[in-house]
Amino acid sequence: MHLFVAWKREWTIRRVLRKLSRQRVVGILQPWNVWIVEKALITNQDEDIEAALGTSFMRGGIDVMEENVRHGSPLPDGSVPKPWFQTVGPTWKLTDSGWAAIRRAHEWQLIGILIAVLSVYLTLSSC
Repeated sequence: MHLFVAWKREWTIRRVLRKLSRQRVVGILQPWNVWIVEKALITNQDEDIEAALGTSFMRGGIDVMEENVRHGSPLPDGSVPKPWFQTVGPTWKLTDSGWAAIRRAHEWQLIGILIAVLSVYLTLSSC
């Protein structure tokens, strides 16, 4: 049972990293230079996302771009609420380690090494 819990946590971490990689700035509000981020990762509603971000930060997969950035979401009808910003939190960015985790680079390297060792073994055993 413990194996499945660990698997689920790792899957959640990878899912959060993929969501973080899909964020994009679609505009900048003037005169305050406020970024409008599409597909933003909202962290204040889910403890699993906070835990996954903390784990990724600890592992070096993400870094903090800015601390104490004001965050807000539009209303369902698309209008801007008053006040504009409801929460304050960090803005995250992916590092090379985060991108490697998303692409499962470590697993592919292990598979490549296994194939290389297996092919050397089969070549030497057929001689």
